[in-house]
Amino acid sequence: APDDCSESPDCYCSLFYNYSRLISDVLFFNDYYRFLTQRVQYSKKTFAYEYSYRTSQDHQTLCNDYLYKHKLVGHFAELEYTWGTPLLFEKTNSTNKLIPLINYILYDQNATHSYTDEQIAFSELMIEQWSNFIKTGQPNSKTKFENPWIPIVNISDGLVMHFTMHQNEMKKFEIPLSVQFWMNTCSTIETSK
Repeated sequence: APDDCSESPDCYCSLFYNYSRLISDVLFFNDYYRFLTQRVQYSKKTFAYEYSYRTSQDHQTLCNDYLYKHKLVGHFAELEYTWGTPLLFEKTNSTNKLIPLINYILYDQNATHSYTDEQIAFSELMIEQWSNFIKTGQPNSKTKFENPWIPIVNISDGLVMHFTMHQNEMKKFEIPLSVQFWMNTCSTIETSK
């Protein structure tokens, strides 16, 4: 076994993965799950989602494949699809005349990037669900969506929408064990003061 973890890609990426999970718990997930738990008590229209599809703009680093294999994607990864970036590169865009609000620059400017039909359809689906939610408070449309997105009405048996490229589906809502640890430890410290 190497003495220095930087000599082993698996060791290095494992450290990076665990550090990323810790930072995600502290800066994002703890507050997210606390808020969700409290919100569900007062509102029966709480929609939650998980997202695990990589952005096509993934930076090529040693650990990206390792992180993705362990279901860790950046909390920004869905923005590419909810903002419709694939539609800007769609073949029919020449007739639609979509104009981006910002100058979108590909990470690898030498790559000839084109989105697949699946990525374009996925982006359209996400745009429609987000738009429906903004307009009506309900992400589903009356005519579409194989798996309707239902609100969480009870934390103990709630469901969340899980977005992936090939299948969006409702899955059981679970607070990760690492977040449960922080929630229980922090509340114990607060009450013991």
